[in-house]
Amino acid sequence: MKHLKTAALAVCLTATTAAAQDIDLPKQLSWTAYGTGSAGYNQSVAIGAALQDATGVNLRVLPGKNDVSRTEPLRQGRVQFSATGVGGSYMAQEGVFDFGAENWGPQPIRVLLANNGGAINLAVGVAADEGIETYADLKGKRVAYIVGAPALNVNTEAYLAYGGLTWDDVERVDFGG
Repeated sequence: MKHLKTAALAVCLTATTAAAQDIDLPKQLSWTAYGTGSAGYNQSVAIGAALQDATGVNLRVLPGKNDVSRTEPLRQGRVQFSATGVGGSYMAQEGVFDFGAENWGPQPIRVLLANNGGAINLAVGVAADEGIETYADLKGKRVAYIVGAPALNVNTEAYLAYGGLTWDDVERVDFGG
């Protein structure tokens, strides 16, 4: 079985290499990513360096603070791609949450590449001296709400629900990104 997987991988890599040689790319591509200093931005810069080395194509990366700010240039046709999370891809494609307004969704967005490192990278951070041991303990506490980032907010809402709470039970603190 191991040899079959190795052979399949070799065929895929060979096919990819042959197909890449036949593609006529523009001299510059643009995409959006998370803000400078973020892992998403640094990954985009690394992809750009590899693209430059392999094909001579320059990748211009526009940083954005949240799902909406990263997806708006894509919607306007100012960039060809967007390195988004769940909000800017699935939610914009389906036209839900912040992308549910008439001027937004659904958008003709397609996922070209999905990266899943196997880790859950979302949590609700709390101060150690607040005595918060469970999600129910968040009642009456300040909880972050990221404007323009429905994927983060929907997940936080799920954590609150797990503790039997809603946004009405906590002090929502809005952040721009």
